[in-house]
Amino acid sequence: MPSRGYQRLREFSDLCMELRVAKAEGDLPGLSYLDSARGIHSLAQKLPYELHERWITHGCNYKRDHNVPFPPFSEFVDFVDRQARMKDDPSFIFPVSYSTSFGPKQPRAPVAVHKTNISSQRFTESQLEDRDSDPTKFCPLHKMPHPLQKCRAFRTKTIQERKAFLKENNICFKCCSSSTHFAKDCKSSKVLAKKELSYVPVIGWMWYFLEIVFCKRKWEEDRNTVIQGLHNLRDYPEHFWFLIHCEGTRFTEKKHIISMQVAEAKGLPKLKHHLLPRTKGFAITVQSLRNVVSAVYDSTLNFRNNENPTLLGVLNGKKYHADLYVRNIFWNPNVYITVVWHRKRRKKYLFTQRIPLEEIPEDEKECASWLHKLYQEKDAFQEEYYKAGVYPGTAIVPPRRPWSLLNWLFWASILSFPLFKYVASMISSGSYLTLAIFALLMVIVSMVVRKMIGVTEIGRGSTYGNNENKRKQA
Repeated sequence: MPSRGYQRLREFSDLCMELRVAKAEGDLPGLSYLDSARGIHSLAQKLPYELHERWITHGCNYKRDHNVPFPPFSEFVDFVDRQARMKDDPSFIFPVSYSTSFGPKQPRAPVAVHKTNISSQRFTESQLEDRDSDPTKFCPLHKMPHPLQKCRAFRTKTIQERKAFLKENNICFKCCSSSTHFAKDCKSSKVLAKKELSYVPVIGWMWYFLEIVFCKRKWEEDRNTVIQGLHNLRDYPEHFWFLIHCEGTRFTEKKHIISMQVAEAKGLPKLKHHLLPRTKGFAITVQSLRNVVSAVYDSTLNFRNNENPTLLGVLNGKKYHADLYVRNIFWNPNVYITVVWHRKRRKKYLFTQRIPLEEIPEDEKECASWLHKLYQEKDAFQEEYYKAGVYPGTAIVPPRRPWSLLNWLFWASILSFPLFKYVASMISSGSYLTLAIFALLMVIVSMVVRKMIGVTEIGRGSTYGNNENKRKQA
């Protein structure tokens, strides 16, 4: 839209008003997308540069004054209407005066053009290949310059058609925006984790810079922090997966007894294999990520023969039998898919069911009831797993890939060589003081690592849930 296109601005304002009326009537549920940052941004780009900058300033002030993640669509419509009325007001429209010089005109210098042997193509073949292979810039479905993740034709396809298309074009199944990595290596995953994990060296620091949402598991202190972190994810530029553990802590017999006492006091059915879910965090997550996240995936991880895996056991090479159960509906509640992964003696069962976010109630109490019902279903499936030993469904065995082993061998060789070389030089130096300091450092590092590993053991889990119940009873 040109900077002086007042008539087009008036027409654009009328169009926005019509959209607001249609959205208020509720006949087109897809118009709720306009209340998100991405929905308004696509319309704000139509404004002239000056008005676009004014809208950014107005939107920032509105967010600060009303404490909301983004201004609603109605506020954008009112802003455009005010600007259009100002531009069309005849009281402030004056002819632009131009200063004309009547002096002698300066002669123009001659222009010489020298043609060279330049190709008429705008891009080289390699540049065209790079552009066409980048799904964030060029849609492989339409061969047009718009990203695949915003392509309406791609979004209207069924899950099976999307998966087949992504596999055919070697595009990541998670983010749908890169052909340089697979879903297992995708970095667009978020999680709601306890605050203590942010202090873990390397991993915790990495999570902090990846905008992971941390909480202290005290709702009075966590409410504003969690809401702010979730609102930041609304403007996250890529698609992402968000992991939340509704039980809030690891399962132990002591915590299970206390949790069932709370369930009995609230008149809720008792669960045999799960703790009572914490509904407030889940309800806030659903409310904050609505119109951004499309679905919820319900998953359960089991270890056979009542095994309790520890990080120390993994480092010692102990094998565990893990069964991962992810409930998902692909447009048909009677279709179940199970993926079985074999690697020596380890097996992983994947049972998928997709729950559209529109099916989850917006009201906090209704959302809590929905979550309790979901956990009752989970508990029934868990009982069936203990009886049969496996999950229901048809097994699909994917082929084994050597890339993880080759990647580990490559980095182990590169990192181990200088370490062994340094140790050998210290031993050959013959200095007893140096050897004693080195041995002391190794002992300290070993103790610290074992201390950190001990946190992963269920028997040494936190007292979260126990202390809270004691405070309520007091």
